[in-house]
Amino acid sequence: MMVIVLHNAPEALKKRLALRLMEVRNGVYMSRCRGTVRDQVWRHVNEHIGDGNAVLAYRETDGGSMKHRHIRSDRSFVAFDEAHAAIADPRQSL
Repeated sequence: MMVIVLHNAPEALKKRLALRLMEVRNGVYMSRCRGTVRDQVWRHVNEHIGDGNAVLAYRETDGGSMKHRHIRSDRSFVAFDEAHAAIADPRQSL
């Protein structure tokens, strides 16, 4: 399972992701896929994000811990437990 959150991303990138992933909210995409597919999608996001930023959150294929990756993000990853995660602005208290 992976979740990608885009901010200020080009419309072409959003449309491309919406073709392959489920868009659950504007700029938030989810999918269940293998690690190789996840890496290909993330590479595509990296190449086409422009001046925007993105966050990828996913669970390792071994069923273990949650991982995350950022592209020009001013936000921090906050893990509440192994099953839930959230993206929070570090300038605001939780």
